[in-house]
Amino acid sequence: MDAVSSRDFAVEALSSCEMLMIELSRIAEEIILWSSKEFGFVEVADEYAASSSIMPQKKNPVTAELVRAKCGSVLGSLQAVCTILKGLPYSYNLDLQEVTPHLWAGLANTQRSVEIIDGTISTLMFNPKALSRSMEGDYSTATSLANYLVKSSGLSFREAHSLVGEVVRKSVEEAIPFSQAARELPKLSKRIPPLDEETLQSILDPAGSLKSIVTAGGANPQFIPGGVERRLRLVHRNRSRFAKLEGDLKLAELSLLRNANSLLGEVRN
Repeated sequence: MDAVSSRDFAVEALSSCEMLMIELSRIAEEIILWSSKEFGFVEVADEYAASSSIMPQKKNPVTAELVRAKCGSVLGSLQAVCTILKGLPYSYNLDLQEVTPHLWAGLANTQRSVEIIDGTISTLMFNPKALSRSMEGDYSTATSLANYLVKSSGLSFREAHSLVGEVVRKSVEEAIPFSQAARELPKLSKRIPPLDEETLQSILDPAGSLKSIVTAGGANPQFIPGGVERRLRLVHRNRSRFAKLEGDLKLAELSLLRNANSLLGEVRN
């Protein structure tokens, strides 16, 4: 009874599609934000953008916007299938015919979205100067300063966090650079040695902050190529497995057709 009425494969397939679409939608949102005038971090290639229907100067990342919307469409397909299945008695019911269109639509939308995001990312034009300017005075390296205090002064991270928070407050309230306010740290705790300018600038430099990260999966630029290489090896292995599975399915289909034709011949005779 369960064998003929189960559509777990459809729910599982659409669930996987939706998890992937959520990630694609988040990437699309980043592209939309980063390509806006307010951010200006990237420019979307012309083949993945369109002009505004009313503002001739505006370049819209339309493909990213559509992928973001398609996430809702795939979620709708999954929800529709679950809703169809939830109230069905065992075993087969004709309601199950309505599952198939939602399954095909969810798979098709996901495949197209992957292809579009792949093309969009591959052709993005980054603006390093804008990215660099965005980190000026944003306190993004405050955590690096706290980590340095833990390592150099033996403070607990809770203590270092509190002290750096006081420095940030001083910088904001007195409208002075973060580095200038950070020079006052030794006055806040006797356990903190004087900070010379070179050391302080090294800690607060965003690039230097990234290089100080040595944990696996961190954002240290030295480790990223190795992480990408490991991911690419995994992709290649999955492609090989997929090619084998695809070949096995084709062989099974041919075997099924031969058996069906053989049975048909026996019936006719």
